[in-house]
Amino acid sequence: MSEKWELVTLDKLGEIRAGLQSARHLDNSLYIFGYVPLVDGNDIYNSRLFITKTNRSYNLKGLSQSRIFPKNTVCIVRCGNAGYSSLTKFDSCLSDKIYGLIPQKENFDAKFIKYFFDSPRIKKGYFLFQS
Repeated sequence: MSEKWELVTLDKLGEIRAGLQSARHLDNSLYIFGYVPLVDGNDIYNSRLFITKTNRSYNLKGLSQSRIFPKNTVCIVRCGNAGYSSLTKFDSCLSDKIYGLIPQKENFDAKFIKYFFDSPRIKKGYFLFQS
């Protein structure tokens, strides 16, 4: 390892938080005229590096039962399409099936972390951990 590199755990790079979604898809009143993107596992699965669009967006009512994650959050799917990752290109909410790593340091390279999660060795370990 290079002398310039320091081995750290993810919590030293940023804050790891689970997405929050109290209400379920059945309550359409959360989405009517929605403008805050709601990222779910399929949005991440269908993206490459960045999430450029979502299937649903919250309105103020939907936002009141969730939380906003900032642009450049590393999103990791924890069930369903588990292990897939992507970056947000805009402030957004995450479903309760997603972990978000919010950058807290200047030297945080979100792309590097995303590609780290995409490496076969990490994916294999993630799936073994989930079993």
